[in-house]
Amino acid sequence: MGLIGLVLLGLFATKPLLETAIADDELTAASNRRKLILQSGVFPWLLGSILIIPFRVPPFDRAILPFLGGFPLIWTLLNAGRVKNVQVRENAINKKLAWAEVAALVGVFLCFRLVLAAGVPLYNLFYEPNADKPASRVYRFVNGLCFDGAAFVPKTFYAVEGILRFEYAGQVDTTIDLQNKFVTPPFAEAHNHHFSDTQDYRSQINLYLTQGIFYGKNPNNTSKWTAPIRPHLNTPASIDVVYANGGLTASGGHPIQIYDFIAQQGNFQGWTKAKMRSQAYFIVDNEQDLAAQWPRIKAGKPDFIKTYLEYSEEYGLRR
Repeated sequence: MGLIGLVLLGLFATKPLLETAIADDELTAASNRRKLILQSGVFPWLLGSILIIPFRVPPFDRAILPFLGGFPLIWTLLNAGRVKNVQVRENAINKKLAWAEVAALVGVFLCFRLVLAAGVPLYNLFYEPNADKPASRVYRFVNGLCFDGAAFVPKTFYAVEGILRFEYAGQVDTTIDLQNKFVTPPFAEAHNHHFSDTQDYRSQINLYLTQGIFYGKNPNNTSKWTAPIRPHLNTPASIDVVYANGGLTASGGHPIQIYDFIAQQGNFQGWTKAKMRSQAYFIVDNEQDLAAQWPRIKAGKPDFIKTYLEYSEEYGLRR
């Protein structure tokens, strides 16, 4: 239905766009009408989509969305040669550039880039203010096959004040039949690099919750780019995540080469190889290096420390 709606929108827009012509001869021939649609619709759509790319907040692969937004103009172009009885309509657009509208558009771009880039927890608006308080209703779950650490066994369990229990002698508000489905505890992802470094944390939260993953552990990230994301995690509406920030490694060790490549590709705007050091990773070759780096490591408030010992048994040879 959405695709059909876009096609109809493109067909409906044909005549209004053609009426923006300056002279009647632009509307006489079918080729002239198609040329006008290219100039007044298709080309501005493509140019505008390109101009939006620098203002897109990461992930940058979503910069393709503006190009998809002009899809109806394809049908407008195809329909331009068949439209009849179109006349030039006087309008102010052809007289002068509308500076107020241009300023408003620039303002929208700047708002997205400077205000919304850090992320706004809009999904929290769908939860009640007291969502962090335990539920008052008592639920009983029957006919479920629960995992006991070795096998799935039939068990009845309860949700009392938001906590799962296998024994409860009080009043039950609702009984839910699980119909012999398998019941597992929530999963934990012990090594991932999500929820950090300008990523789309909202879609990642939804993905994790959908897959039953409630806990995540990120062993290497940049504290600067992760800081705007942290407030949206470890809440009843999201998942629990802990971070190591930059890992401790030796000169030339992993993951220096990865972050050097990221800096070279320009994936982190304004970040060079030099800036990656002591943020994306910390070089520690001896005790003196650790003592010098420790205040900065501690200032990032890591939840745990990640050390890279790759090929440490050949450290002397490789150095």
